[in-house]
Amino acid sequence: MLKQANPGMQASGPVTFDHVVQSIYLSAMIAMGAGTEPGQKPRIDILGARQSIDMLSVLQEKTKGNLSEREQTLLQSALFELRMMFLEITNAISKAAHQPPPGQK
Repeated sequence: MLKQANPGMQASGPVTFDHVVQSIYLSAMIAMGAGTEPGQKPRIDILGARQSIDMLSVLQEKTKGNLSEREQTLLQSALFELRMMFLEITNAISKAAHQPPPGQK
């Protein structure tokens, strides 16, 4: 059915651990506004981002001791980057919420 809807589409290879991590990573990045067109205000889905980060954390916990060194490094790096970006965004949101509106003191 998918092939019929997308003629000329090549069959993809098997899904790997890397693909799973990269897919969840990308979902989190998009939820945090990555990929926003220049000049447009990013749309932030903080709950969606948190859920994606939590999914990677569960994956890390449940696969502990069963990953290659490369897979472990990929997962750790993805989690570190996402957590830092999440922290940066939530701090910016918090600061903006505590500032008076323009023109008021």
